[in-house]
Amino acid sequence: MEELHLDVQISQARVGEGEHPVLYPTSWIKAIDRFSLWDTLFGTEDFAAGQNMLEDFWDKFSRIHSDFEGLQHGIDARRLVPIYIHGDEGQHYKRNAVMVLQFQSVLGRGTSRLSEARQGDVFGNEQGYYVNQKGVTLRTRLLFSVMPKEQYAHSAQTLEDLCERLCEDLKSAFLDGVQLMDGSKLHLA
Repeated sequence: MEELHLDVQISQARVGEGEHPVLYPTSWIKAIDRFSLWDTLFGTEDFAAGQNMLEDFWDKFSRIHSDFEGLQHGIDARRLVPIYIHGDEGQHYKRNAVMVLQFQSVLGRGTSRLSEARQGDVFGNEQGYYVNQKGVTLRTRLLFSVMPKEQYAHSAQTLEDLCERLCEDLKSAFLDGVQLMDGSKLHLA
């Protein structure tokens, strides 16, 4: 089981009348930096190649969505990682419900349905980066929190608070960036 361990800071988020354990996106970025797990964000372990992907992605994205707020703050496109946020209720022990909240990079290794020959065309690029749908989910999906339904079944406020804490961290990761070990910053959008 040692190979499944990754040192990501576990924080306690204020939700409802108490606290709940979370793995903030900013903590994930710091761990990815510390252990050079750039393939989690870019589908490649080469950080410089990842920065080129980001620049190309935002260049193409801005042609379609020129009014996107994320591009209006003067953040270097090579330092702005596009992400998806996903929440889903599933089942755990004895079929009790549990809410799982996670995030993932938009960029990745592609999909299992596209042939290797066609994948470079997904974004209309020659660099060969793809959407983030291929690979082991432990390497591509980054857990924020898991909450048993008992904690939000009678009042949605607890779950709303949890989502609010996620939004606060993402706002900070966008506006302020996450400081990397080399002193530079990476932003999430």
